[in-house]
Amino acid sequence: MTNNVSKIVIPIIGLMVVLVVLFSERNIGSDAFKYIGGTCVCYALIRPKHGVYLLLIQTAFLDVMKRILFLTGDFGSLDLYLILGLAPATMLGVTIGATLYQIKAQQFSKGDAYRLLVTVMVFSFLVVYALGAGARGASQTGIAGVANASAYAPMIFVLPILFKEIHEIRNLLKTLLFVYLIVCFYGLYQAFFDFFDWEYRYLASGLTQEARILWEQEARRVFSTMNGAATLSVFLSTIAVLGLFFPKGKIKLGIFAKLKRYLYFLIMAVGAYYTISRGGWVCGIVAAVGYLCFKSKLLTISAYVGGTICLSAIIINAESIMESGYLARIEADAKEGVEDGEDVKDRALTTGTINGRLESFLALQDGDIWSPFGLKLAGREHAADSVFVHDILTDTLVRIGYIPCLLAMLLGVYIVIKLHKNIWDSKNLTHKVYLNLLVALTIGIGVGAVSSPSQLRTFPINTLFFLLIGLIITVFVIDKKQLVQSQED
Repeated sequence: MTNNVSKIVIPIIGLMVVLVVLFSERNIGSDAFKYIGGTCVCYALIRPKHGVYLLLIQTAFLDVMKRILFLTGDFGSLDLYLILGLAPATMLGVTIGATLYQIKAQQFSKGDAYRLLVTVMVFSFLVVYALGAGARGASQTGIAGVANASAYAPMIFVLPILFKEIHEIRNLLKTLLFVYLIVCFYGLYQAFFDFFDWEYRYLASGLTQEARILWEQEARRVFSTMNGAATLSVFLSTIAVLGLFFPKGKIKLGIFAKLKRYLYFLIMAVGAYYTISRGGWVCGIVAAVGYLCFKSKLLTISAYVGGTICLSAIIINAESIMESGYLARIEADAKEGVEDGEDVKDRALTTGTINGRLESFLALQDGDIWSPFGLKLAGREHAADSVFVHDILTDTLVRIGYIPCLLAMLLGVYIVIKLHKNIWDSKNLTHKVYLNLLVALTIGIGVGAVSSPSQLRTFPINTLFFLLIGLIITVFVIDKKQLVQSQED
């Protein structure tokens, strides 16, 4: 049925797009994009599984559409909102389509209802978190901020409905690897051959945070097809680890297959290096270490305990570390071997941003920012203006207060314990590999967000984060289903 509908609807919409392009009197690209975007949403509604693939492509290339439309004619705020709203609209189409499919097939189980409840809870929390931005300035509030923070939470509910077999998850991840290899190559072109002239015009438009490239005298940050260098760094670093440890499947890996993995990792790592955004590097390093540790119960427990102790020690000793000048000495020693012209290496070894995080951690010791439910509800928005916030812990404390923070931390500890216990109890080795890898990648992004409060509510990092969470739940559902079938046999 859906095939017949799509065969009729898509050609009609295509004809409308052609007519609009031919007779447009304003911005040809923007007028065409309205119908192309509408087609994407309709297609996601009709074919929700394909809509997930479509969403992956949008995460990589949506910002390129913004650049192209800017160059094709008169570009206003409405055009910008249309582009930025395409991914959330596509996600909405996928969610509605998957829900209708499940209801129509009369397969809406108790597990689906439970995951829907969890999705609603997560969605509600993220909406409250986004609305709490009022304590940090009006620029982060509004419908756009709420949508950006919460639009992709439904993946928790949707992905287990759409992906029923492990090979379907494998195909989705392979698509992710391929799409971002293209993104990486474009970033490497920018690193070695500079930006195109039209990209410099785009930077000068003020429509991107990377406009700083125009006045920075240091190394050039590449951002490829993404909305910024920091976003690109997170994606390339995370997906580099995915490519290196990608589950081998049923066929034993030969020497050439292993070399291909190492080559893929090297290409992605070099691309991440030229972003000069170390927050993304942290995501990749934590993900790689996490995956290796998760193979052992003892190493898993040691990794969590050790990581918690290290973070606590840094927060407690933030002031003494800053005053000791230890980081400055490390920077000076590291830069001794840097030659003139090695701007990327020189910028990568700079410790100034680390001091910024330490200063932000230091704010946690200020009693004025502690309130039960956030500074906005406490009527102390002015206190937030005097606080330097550059980490997710301080930012969350300012937004929603210490009571929700404490509850979230306790819930997080429970989820992590339950998560790893279920992985250890799984009888399927292939499922264990997928779960360990997906959990490691998710935690890598989460740890990277500690130093960047806006990371988990920034498109498309939030899309990747919820995609990984949704796939973890999907693998668990598949594993449980196969276990029940084996017991029945």
